[in-house]
This record gives sequence, structure tokens and C-alpha cells, in this order.
Amino acid sequence: YPIELFELDNISGLLAGIVGNIAGMKMVSAMRIYDVRFPKPMIEAFPGPRFGIEGVRKLLKKPKGCLVATVAKPKIAIAAKSDEEVEQQTITTTTFKVDEPPAIKAKIQFYRVYEKPPILLTDPKAEYPEIAKKMGIEGKVFIEIDVDSIGNVCNARILRSSNEIFNEYALRAARRLRFKPAEARGRAISVRVTWPIVFTLEK
Repeated sequence: YPIELFELDNISGLLAGIVGNIAGMKMVSAMRIYDVRFPKPMIEAFPGPRFGIEGVRKLLKKPKGCLVATVAKPKIAIAAKSDEEVEQQTITTTTFKVDEPPAIKAKIQFYRVYEKPPILLTDPKAEYPEIAKKMGIEGKVFIEIDVDSIGNVCNARILRSSNEIFNEYALRAARRLRFKPAEARGRAISVRVTWPIVFTLEK
């Protein structure tokens, strides 16, 4: 199957295509998929499953055993033999109880490879520590930040710092940064980048 036939981040669509086509062949009475090899561009573009196996088990309330997927087919109405049969089979009141699925946090994958880097939109100035001002200390803090696919900073971590005095102030500033998200193959992606926060005294 040429990769151009599929959306790079749509693994479920790809599986429905290749597995569904084979399973639909008349000569196939049963089939078991042991392994599927995906092209590297598809693996790099796919952000990961939304719920994962454990999440699906929680949603289905099935902690053990096989998970069998199938496609629901619409039922076809059949004419009743008599009015009496209709009366017997008709349900007058039906109450459905729908349980809300458990809240599951989707794991976001942050890429280090991209075609277009994130572009800074807002750069709130970091607060200067008073003790550093009084001592005449300047510095620079390198922070690893996770920027999601809408340009918000999700996580920030200190990589290295010229002075620990600046660390907390640099983290606060980094969390307020806003970006135009990075892009790969024409779509916004979540990325992990290193960002410097510089503390310079006014001369």
C-alpha cells in the first residue's frame, strides 16, 4: 500500500484499510494479525494512542481477557405476522443508563524534529530577583520547554543555569511564553525545545 493513500497521523484509518480489505476477501474465512510494520514518516507523525490499552480497558470495564473490535450493523425490520405479535413485542418505555467514561489523561508526545520551529508570539519579561539586583549579578538560564500543538507551554525544566538565584524566576517566565506552534508535514505538532532566559541589568 503506498503511504500516499493514508493520513500520516491516522493509524486507525490505516489499519481499517489494510486489515478491512484483506478480511473482506471472500477466500478469507478467518485472520489473525501478528505484526504490522509502519513507515518511519508515519511513526514520527503519529502522536500516540489517545487512551492506550489500559485506558480502553477502563472505558470498557474489562480489566482482563481479549478485546474484540467489530463494526455494528444496522438491523433490518421484519414484518410481523399479526397485530397481536406487534403488541407482544413492542416496548412501551425504555430507560437507558449511560455511564460517563472515566477521565483519562492523554499522553502527549513531544517531538524534537520538525520542519518549522515554534515562533515566539508573546515574551513576558522575567522578573529580576531583588537580591541579584543588589549584588549586581547577571545571568542566563537554559530551560527545556514542551510546547503543545496550539502553542502553549505545558512543562518547563531547568537544563543549566549560571546562578541558582535566577532559576525560579526563569521558570515562571518560561511558563508564560506563547508560540505559534511548530509544524511537520503541514500540521501543527507538539515539540520539546531549549529556550534561554537572560537576566541583564539596566546600564
